[in-house]
Amino acid sequence: MLVICPTSLKCQWQSEIARFAGRESRVLTGGRMQRQKDYALDDFCKITNYEKLKSDLDLIAFWAPELVIVDEAQRVKNWNRRWCSVSGRGRMILSSAGWRRAACRPKNVRR
Repeated sequence: MLVICPTSLKCQWQSEIARFAGRESRVLTGGRMQRQKDYALDDFCKITNYEKLKSDLDLIAFWAPELVIVDEAQRVKNWNRRWCSVSGRGRMILSSAGWRRAACRPKNVRR
């Protein structure tokens, strides 16, 4: 499982996963070489932020997570270009704000 969220929420996600799932997760930090090693590890969940995502798309594609959770999804500006390469068997998109413009809404979102 991969969680993509704002930097300020990475540790919150880690504690909530431990609390509710009883499983350990890995917050991805450091330079690209460190993150490459972290993606290769067998973890229940990896947590990254939007800023690291663009440079890590190839690492994520190679790892191929089963589930991708995008938190605070209203921050994404161009769904079709940026997120098409982040694949998983399932995707969960979380947003505290409504989808304001249909042009920036992912095509497969169901209300």
